[in-house]
Amino acid sequence: MIKLIKKTFAGIERNIAKVSDLQVHPTNVELYPEEYQTNKPGLQKELKLYNEENGYPNYEPVFICRETGTVWSGNSRVTECEKAGLEEVYVEYAEHIYNPDLPKSEQIKILESYNSRERRNVTDPVISVSAFKLKRKIFIDENGRDMTTREIKKYWNELGVDTRDYNKWNLIFEHDIELLKKVSKGEMKLTSAYNQAKASKPDTKEDSNRFNFFEWYDNNPNFKDDALKQIIKSMMNFDPIIHDRNLGFETGQITGMVSNTIMSYFAKTFNDYDLHAITPKNTDGHPDIRFPNKDKEGYQSERIEIKGSAYNRKSSATCMTGGPGVKKCHPHEYIFFSWNADLQKLWAVISTITRDDWKSEGGKYSISISDWYKKYKHTNKWRQIAGHTYMGNKDEVEVEFLDVQRFLDKHTNA
Repeated sequence: MIKLIKKTFAGIERNIAKVSDLQVHPTNVELYPEEYQTNKPGLQKELKLYNEENGYPNYEPVFICRETGTVWSGNSRVTECEKAGLEEVYVEYAEHIYNPDLPKSEQIKILESYNSRERRNVTDPVISVSAFKLKRKIFIDENGRDMTTREIKKYWNELGVDTRDYNKWNLIFEHDIELLKKVSKGEMKLTSAYNQAKASKPDTKEDSNRFNFFEWYDNNPNFKDDALKQIIKSMMNFDPIIHDRNLGFETGQITGMVSNTIMSYFAKTFNDYDLHAITPKNTDGHPDIRFPNKDKEGYQSERIEIKGSAYNRKSSATCMTGGPGVKKCHPHEYIFFSWNADLQKLWAVISTITRDDWKSEGGKYSISISDWYKKYKHTNKWRQIAGHTYMGNKDEVEVEFLDVQRFLDKHTNA
């Protein structure tokens, strides 16, 4: 048992322990590594001053395990007392005995019961993201699955953090933690740091021998029509309300709905053809379609992104758009699509796209059908999925749409 020394200061009796008899909780170090890696001269000065005035360095007691001296609350204060050369600290015995064999998730619950959110700045992005990543890893280890989007959202909402902010924190943390530190200190706006992190160069190696989607596509000639049949049937189910002039959807929402339909049914059809594919339904930060069985450690994950737009009179004015993340990737495949005539017409291709193909446009990035086709028309890095693309008069790129009803009739009767 850790021996406490009873001392009286200004008529008040305090339990005092030697700093050398205490040890920081190992799980707390994992949860908040930044707190131990960063020297805190301000806190050290505060502890020294309080010690000079009162005879002990800390106003609130440090709660420790009576058997081992492991700290349940006050880990940072103990660490900084040691750095400041202070030999004694005001303590109380905690209710809980430290057991290293207790699952980490239970250790965390106990730690957090002693460390109220009022005393810990849970909105500090660096501390919060680092802690959540460990908790998520522990959750996977103990439950055999990842946290769902709902569970992640619930976690952050209970802390009073908007999930959208967490998603930005997480991306910045992954790509440039120094930017996140600037956000934490108020030296940089979150949006600016987020855009800068997303626009930075890829942090994975480029795989010169990655999975060849086009070879796979050519070896499965029925795949395209099987996917299109399901996509078009789903699109047809959107009627009649979607196009009602008084009750229908906005154009941008239609494009988003078609994008999700293409994503989901292409992923489903890949699986039907024994090529394992997943969408971001239960996870955050995933590409639209991922192929985890084809991933290689250290390399960019195998993926297909979906980008679409309503047709805007001509191919040069019809653009696919993306955020700064399109500049963060090595070359990979995209499905580009466009729709026309109340979803009765559809055009789509799958093509390899590089980060240099995207043109900057007011904080977003875009590529027109015309620019895409002029660059890739004579290459083997694309396949037509729906409709037809060709060079017309006056060097204009022309688009011929697939008639979705005619396609459906043909394949329904076949």
